[in-house]
Formats: sequence, C-alpha cells, structure tokens
Amino acid sequence: MSSNKMQQWFPWTEAPVIVNAPMAGAVSPELAAEVSKAGGLGFLACIADFSEGSHQVIKLDVDLIKIRQLLSSPSSSATTPAGHLRIGVGFLTCHPSIAHFAATALPIVKKHRPAAVWLFAPHERIRPQGEIVRLLKGLGTAGGEGEAPRVFVQVGNVAAAREAIADGADAVVCQGTDAGGHQFRRGMGVVPLLGETRRLVDDEEKGGHEGVCVLAAGGIADGKGVAAMMTLEADAVVLGTRVCYPPTFERINSKKKTKGPAYTLTCTQFTGRGDRIGEQGAACGRDCA
Repeated sequence: MSSNKMQQWFPWTEAPVIVNAPMAGAVSPELAAEVSKAGGLGFLACIADFSEGSHQVIKLDVDLIKIRQLLSSPSSSATTPAGHLRIGVGFLTCHPSIAHFAATALPIVKKHRPAAVWLFAPHERIRPQGEIVRLLKGLGTAGGEGEAPRVFVQVGNVAAAREAIADGADAVVCQGTDAGGHQFRRGMGVVPLLGETRRLVDDEEKGGHEGVCVLAAGGIADGKGVAAMMTLEADAVVLGTRVCYPPTFERINSKKKTKGPAYTLTCTQFTGRGDRIGEQGAACGRDCA
C-alpha cells in the first residue's frame, strides 16, 4: 500500500498525502478547506453531542454549507467526480448521545456527502463503532446515493486497530503517545504502533481482505517527520498541533503565543483518555483531539 491508494480515494490529493486532525473545537471551515485546496485531506472539527437539537450538530450542517462555498471556484469544483465534497468530518463517539447518531448526524452525512468520516473514542458500554460504520457504508448501497464515504478510525494500540478493521474501517489512524491529543489508556509510540498495524493490515490482505490504509499521527511536525513515517510505510500522515499556527486556527491568538513547559502532564478527564495540558493548565495547542 502507498499514498496511491489514498489518492485513488481522494483524487484531488497529492503525495505524500497530508491530513489535518479533526481537532474538536479547533478546526475552522477555513482551515479544513485550505488543507484540501493545498492537496491534502481537510477534516472539520469533531463533534461529540448527537442529541436532538444539539448545537454541535446544527453547526456541522452550517460548516459543511460554508465548506462547499470555500471549495468552489472557477478553476475547481467543491466535489469529486463521484460527487463527494472534498472534505472530511469527525465524530467523537464517547458521549451517551451517540445513540442518536442515526437520527441526527447520519442525515447530515447523507445530505452533504463528505468524502471521509473520522471516528474516535467509542463509548465503552454502548460500543457504537461497528454499527456506525455499517450505517455509513449503507449510504453507498442501493438505498443510498453514490459511493459511501471512506471511514477512518483512530486507534492507540494494535487491539483497537484489529477491532477497527473487523468493523469495516477503510483506514486506521495510528495515533501514538507522541501526540498532543486525547490518548487511549493503553497506548504506544507512533513508530511501533505504525509498524505493528502495518503488519496486521498486510496479513489481512494476504487473507483476501480489501486493502486498509494506515495513517501515522502523533508528534509529526515537519518534512523530516513526514518522510520518516512514509519510510515506515504509512499511507498518509496526520498533522495536529502543527496546523494550529495559521490564522484559520480557531483558538485565540494569545493561547498560541503561550510558551508551554518543557514537559506535559496527562489527565483522564475524558473517560480515561488522556488530554495533554501545560503545567499552568492553559490550553496551549497541545490539548486538541
């Protein structure tokens, strides 16, 4: 597997394929659009509240309308030849309201047809991931319109990667503990995680399964980091904190100017998944999912 697979799925992208992390509360439509315009795969910020009338669900609908406007120009279309919007959306599936996904979020995906959907942090009791993947894939069946979006599942260990593949994920995002975003309780660095997941996917392909793309995420901030991940056979690379510097980043500028400590602390505010914060407790660009 190589970036070629990603480029087949997302024909506007250029190798090496760069993806921005769908950082909750941080990625604006402008930022996501600029990533896609530059030959990457832009993702809007993840949402977590799927309740009826949720402000987050309403905002997602509004943001996707704006994205279509931002991506449209005399020289390029906002959509692919298959009719997908050249953008991705993200869903944090840890909130109990995820039970309303089919009623609130799925219609928005069907309406706007984003090219990709990113899932992360499945609720431990409800375990919604498999059903959500099935619903999303159903958009490409006879009852849907055109092809289904590609489904990305973010993982922090090989067991989660194996589960994501079994659930039908098209792509597995290997986020190592090097990352500034939310973590799994049991995680590993991006290098060993990427390597072990790559072997897992290769073994699945030998068994006749359709190819799954493997993305690298966590601590990647420059061209050397991207090159290293591609050498380790990543199909694409995810940048999170690194994309927080342009003016299209939604957090206030004073936060971006804050100098963090030489180390970070990890807390378990979000159901056991860590959130890195500066020693002073301020959001310093390292607390994004």
